[in-house]
Amino acid sequence: SGNTVAATGYGYGGGIAASYEAAIVGSTVTGNQIGSPYFNVYGGGSATFGGTLIGASVISGNTATDACYFCYAKGGGAYARGASVKYSEISNNTAKTTYGYGVTVGGGLFAGGQAQISESTISGNTASSYYGKNSAGGGVYAIYSAEIDNTTIAFNTTSGFGGGGVGFYAGTGATPSLVLNSSIVSNNTATYDATANDVFAFAPITVGGSNNIVVTSFTTVTEPPDT
Repeated sequence: SGNTVAATGYGYGGGIAASYEAAIVGSTVTGNQIGSPYFNVYGGGSATFGGTLIGASVISGNTATDACYFCYAKGGGAYARGASVKYSEISNNTAKTTYGYGVTVGGGLFAGGQAQISESTISGNTASSYYGKNSAGGGVYAIYSAEIDNTTIAFNTTSGFGGGGVGFYAGTGATPSLVLNSSIVSNNTATYDATANDVFAFAPITVGGSNNIVVTSFTTVTEPPDT
């Protein structure tokens, strides 16, 4: 709680940084900050460059801030190459870029590989960029594949192209899939393109699942934003 990393190079994990894998179980990660004026930043609350398990935990009120002209801020709450989230809350985290053409993805959670999210709540997170459209995934941003079960993703915001709730990118050479089961994706906001308030995918994807409530919009495009 309440830790700050003021990086002059790349910034990894305001509260927790792990090179390989991490299990955050029965824990609270809150009020941490990561920032850099020159390079990319990863994970306001935690950053893991392998798989991360988040179980029965709260990731809340963390911030990742980048002030570099063409750099990235990834994961206001948590950054992971692959993420498994269960029985957890990811709320009120912020990822933002404050200068030039910086790109922001994953206000609450960034998963750079497979994401599995179940029995959880992702709410009140924000992904914003100085040049408004260069952000996506206010609640969650996932690459390659994602499965979301029995989860509520609501009241998240992005300033950019889309995915106020969920942003998804297939990646190069991937067989992408996004599966939603018995989940609610509602009342999220994408300021730049309101037709993609709730779910936005940067690539043709296979969409599966059932018994969902996606209230306002589900939009796909063939390419990510021009950054």
